[in-house]
Amino acid sequence: MGFIAGDAKVAALPGLPFLVTTAEELKKAMGALEPFVVKELERFGATILFWYTWPPQNVWGRGEPISTIDGFKGRKIRATSPEQTEMLRRFGAVPVTFTTPEVPAAAQRGAMDGNLTAGFNLLGAKWYEFTEWGFLPDIHIGGPSYILVSKKALDALTPELRKTLQAVAGEFHQRMFKEIPAREEQDRKTLETAHKIRLIRPAPAEIEKGRKLMEPYWAEWAQTRGPQAVEALRKVREALGR
Repeated sequence: MGFIAGDAKVAALPGLPFLVTTAEELKKAMGALEPFVVKELERFGATILFWYTWPPQNVWGRGEPISTIDGFKGRKIRATSPEQTEMLRRFGAVPVTFTTPEVPAAAQRGAMDGNLTAGFNLLGAKWYEFTEWGFLPDIHIGGPSYILVSKKALDALTPELRKTLQAVAGEFHQRMFKEIPAREEQDRKTLETAHKIRLIRPAPAEIEKGRKLMEPYWAEWAQTRGPQAVEALRKVREALGR
């Protein structure tokens, strides 16, 4: 998502905090958003073969746990996108930036209190070695990731071959849509049971508080990216009832 956001600005829309928070919500959102992304990709002669989701992004840290939105105040949290950075500022936290190899040392030396990522990544990277808790409001979905192809090359295929390719792509889309959220759920259980990480699930009122704080930013974000982004945001919010 973030890797093409500089060229296809609306592609990063699902990364707005508290807008699209689950895989099922992403499916609804993409029904509205995908045509806008496809249109922006036309400038580069590319199109979407398929897209897939990553797990929701949450805060994983050590020391005093975060259990409410107010708990962000004064905490040093690593962000990986401009949208996350803005959320942290609005919540009163201190956004910090470290490359992936720097994360373990930064945590151990107290240069950061927490890290925005998924349990999926925390387990795979072995960051559980310096993590004590996870605050799980499902801040935003991790994705989508887009598999892009040359539009010219796709159109040059025979109709039969193109249909086969798109069918296989559709199968991968469905498979990843099912397996990645299931993997995140299993990995959270492993983090909790095998690595003794405390999982903190906030009350619905706290999630709503976070959403209300971020809603003005959604509109600001879209306005700085032009009328297509404004319209895309409107349609995504309409699809989500949000």
